[in-house]
Amino acid sequence: MATKDKQNNDALLKHSQQCLDNSVTGLDSDIKDKLFKARRHALNQHYQRQQQKTSNHWWKNWLPLTSAAITATLIIGISIQSGLWQSNELALNDDLELVTTLDNIELYDDLDFYQWLAENELQAS
Repeated sequence: MATKDKQNNDALLKHSQQCLDNSVTGLDSDIKDKLFKARRHALNQHYQRQQQKTSNHWWKNWLPLTSAAITATLIIGISIQSGLWQSNELALNDDLELVTTLDNIELYDDLDFYQWLAENELQAS
């Protein structure tokens, strides 16, 4: 059944093409030129619309990916930065607790050594 439909469609297409070709051969040259120009104009507009759709389509595909990458980068940067601040605060709190306890009074005996160590650490970085 599908082959009969295809044959009928092919026959209709051939008959339509013959009718159109026969109608064009009887036209004068001015009308043929106008039809040709109109066809060319319509095809140019079609191609321009296709190019605009393609260029718009390109941005539509990359925009979500780009925004996701920027968002991920910002989240990672903020989490790393806040993680560094937290680790510095913890280290300062631990150092402060170590120095202020009365059990570690011997730290004050070698205060010059610790000062020298801190200065060398700053110069090494």
